[in-house]
Amino acid sequence: MEVFPEVRAIIDLTIFKDKAAEAFDIIQLGKSLEKCQNCLNSYEVIDSFEKINEIHTELTKLKMRPSGAESTRSSGAKSIKSSDSKTGRSSGSAETIRSSGTPAYATMSSGFMLTVSATILHYIEMIYGSDLQRIEKDFDVYKRSSSLADCAKIQFIHKKTGVPCEAAIDKFVSRYQSIATNLKLEKINNPGRKIMRKDIEASLQKKFPKVVVTAKDAEFVIIGDPVEVKNAKEFLEKVQFSQFDTCATPNSTNSSRRPPSTSECKTNSNSAAARSKLESKDEDTTCPICLEEIEVRETLKCKHSFCKECINVAFKTKSACPICGEVYGEIRGNQPEGGKMTFRNLLLHLPGYEKFDSIEIHYMIPDGVQGVEHPNPGQRYYGTTRTAYLPDNPEGRKVCNLLRRAFDQRLIFTVGTSSTTGRSNVVTWNDIHHKTNTTGGPSMFGYPDPTYLARVQDELKAKGIC
Repeated sequence: MEVFPEVRAIIDLTIFKDKAAEAFDIIQLGKSLEKCQNCLNSYEVIDSFEKINEIHTELTKLKMRPSGAESTRSSGAKSIKSSDSKTGRSSGSAETIRSSGTPAYATMSSGFMLTVSATILHYIEMIYGSDLQRIEKDFDVYKRSSSLADCAKIQFIHKKTGVPCEAAIDKFVSRYQSIATNLKLEKINNPGRKIMRKDIEASLQKKFPKVVVTAKDAEFVIIGDPVEVKNAKEFLEKVQFSQFDTCATPNSTNSSRRPPSTSECKTNSNSAAARSKLESKDEDTTCPICLEEIEVRETLKCKHSFCKECINVAFKTKSACPICGEVYGEIRGNQPEGGKMTFRNLLLHLPGYEKFDSIEIHYMIPDGVQGVEHPNPGQRYYGTTRTAYLPDNPEGRKVCNLLRRAFDQRLIFTVGTSSTTGRSNVVTWNDIHHKTNTTGGPSMFGYPDPTYLARVQDELKAKGIC
């Protein structure tokens, strides 16, 4: 027997503004659709609970998606460090991964949308795809990305609610920074826009598993581990030289290509010697972010050094070392002021923790007015009360203390749109998951859930609480 054989929902299309037509297409998925007589541009949808929930999810995704004008305003990408023509600094053939107009590090815009280097993102997808899959699995999200030139925008969206997941983005930023600081990029001219032979491509992948080679315009781009990139470039220059380098002996089947002059070969040889000399320099003089020589050094407590300008910009995204992940300072959120968090012990045994009593956590956030850090400054927001449960064992008590710290740093809640009611300007969870039921399992936000305590600690760690 179904508990909710039929559910009715009233949808007001005016809240979707210029996306009302798309919203109307979505609600037509319902079994029955009727226009409300007393409400302008509102419709009553009738269907099963599952179908109404599916429609609600799609409407939430639509409402959260930026309109064309909003997307244009947030699409600009800035580099951490642009080249300075006055200093005469040049990267030679070993170019920095982040060139002018490409974000040197992940930069955050509204809606937890990250702007990153498309080249680095492609590398991560090819070499560290399992890491992205792990993020999607751990946070129950899917990745949404788009690219323009060498700028890529990426979001992680909750599968159930259709809203962006800040915890997944934080996890991705940490991994992105860790990988990006250890990459090197080289280029080989490809004036004939040749395509690499399959046997050469297979051999390259086998010899250099941490390297990705792509054909881009009139050159091959090699990116990956610095040592492997150097060796991969030498390998390609020897094996594939005749197909795309001007210093090669022309192929008998391609007589239109002229043999190189002695001076050209000498120039290439000198360039190779210069590169070798550059690479032999002490790595401690090179900034892991911009991959150029450090001018004004900033050394963190973890002993990792960067250009002062580079690390300051990186810290605007996340106050953590890009190499080892050590958190600096205190990360503070935009949870409304004036709330309370209390907890007490209960003689209640949670499923999966039958040997222990339980901890009941109670949150109270009153109504108030949004500040400059909220979506609609000056407008009223509506507060909330929430109750959550933890097992009263050593790990559960540890999580309770961590949640207390997160609450004090205003990280538990935020102001936004409710994923369950669709209401705007309300206090909502801020991607630190809580068990609001004692039973029912993960699907009902309850127990048993054997991996919950480990997962929530990962979510807290992503916000600097550990």
